[in-house]
Amino acid sequence: MAPLWWARAPSRRDGELEAYREEIRDSKWCLCILQGEVEAYREEMGDQVDTGCYIGAYLNELSQLKSGEEDDQTTLTVDHLKANILELFLAGSETTSSTLWWAMFFLASNPQAQQTMQEEMDRVVGRDNTPALAHMDRLPYTMATIFEVQRMGNLLPFAIPHKAAEDVSLGGYHIPKDTTIVFNLSHGLLDPKYWQEPTQFRPERFLTEEGKVFKPDHFMPFGSGKRVCLGESLARLEVFVFLASLMHRFSWRLTDDTVTWETSTIISRPPNFFVYAVSRKEEAK
Repeated sequence: MAPLWWARAPSRRDGELEAYREEIRDSKWCLCILQGEVEAYREEMGDQVDTGCYIGAYLNELSQLKSGEEDDQTTLTVDHLKANILELFLAGSETTSSTLWWAMFFLASNPQAQQTMQEEMDRVVGRDNTPALAHMDRLPYTMATIFEVQRMGNLLPFAIPHKAAEDVSLGGYHIPKDTTIVFNLSHGLLDPKYWQEPTQFRPERFLTEEGKVFKPDHFMPFGSGKRVCLGESLARLEVFVFLASLMHRFSWRLTDDTVTWETSTIISRPPNFFVYAVSRKEEAK
């Protein structure tokens, strides 16, 4: 069984190691594209200063540094600019849209969970109203459903890579300084040691006997510790607003078309599938 962290995995994890290498290759490819975009922007703008966009504002600050200061005394570098843009795309939008994609698949595949979620919103929100952030704390089953989507979707099997600042021993492993370390999030989300029937979609696992929502310590879709994903709170709000609104207005079910799975690397993507969406107002007639 893999530990909660993963550093220079041994041979039995060759498949996961290759996936990580492919992830790095994909990231480098994206960074090369962004390098071209930054260079094209510089060429287009010339000596003009445009602080109304992120690239322009960043390059303006960078241009004001003293010679040699970029390398020694600041984190403002072109490499960091490219990395920040990449994170805005991957962490800021792609993760939320992929989570909603997983949610549609799981709920269309599990009509009972979908119905329970809709009945809860009908009681709390009302059929003629729109779910809002103010309703979040009063919709425990809806929140439990989102947690279960994040658990089973396993969106980021490995967290963002970090580096050991010094030699350290952990769990019987010696980790030399500067070793790249990747948090194995899948272990905490899918291991049967922590979850009964981990391959089954069961939002109830995140509810207490009193019906209140709770998060076990081993539920870590955004990582853990000081380096937990900074976008966790924003992503939680976004997913709630979008998913609650979609489920409140429509009922969803899979078509008879074939569900096809594709290999993914950085982000664990859901399969390709088709759904029927029916207005709940039409259903009620």
